[in-house]
Amino acid sequence: MAEWLEGKLMNIVQKGYVKKREDKRLQTAQINAALSVARLSTVVAGTIGNCSFGSNNLSGMKMHAAITSAAALVAASCAEVAKSAGATREQVSSVINMGLETRALGDLLTLTTSAAACKIKNQTSSFSLDNIT
Repeated sequence: MAEWLEGKLMNIVQKGYVKKREDKRLQTAQINAALSVARLSTVVAGTIGNCSFGSNNLSGMKMHAAITSAAALVAASCAEVAKSAGATREQVSSVINMGLETRALGDLLTLTTSAAACKIKNQTSSFSLDNIT
């Protein structure tokens, strides 16, 4: 009886440890995904903001400003999500600064792929057979 009880108790403790570890892993994945999208949108805002499209008409200038503002808003929102998920101020600041310094097309494509991979990883990590009805 004592062995059975000890086995059950150890099983409960192990399940709690695994759950905590899985929760921490999920939190880290959420932080990385939010930081990745924040960096990508910062790159987009900075690139669009620094580009001239040869259009001097008012409509073109307004569209340029609107796209830049929208990308900056996405970056700010993702930074807030990352902070609320547990990212430090230094992590967020570093990602935003790196995004502002990124100018190469290859870097932009890499960031896009990374952000998409984070999204896919987060979707699959929360998959469970219990969710299927």
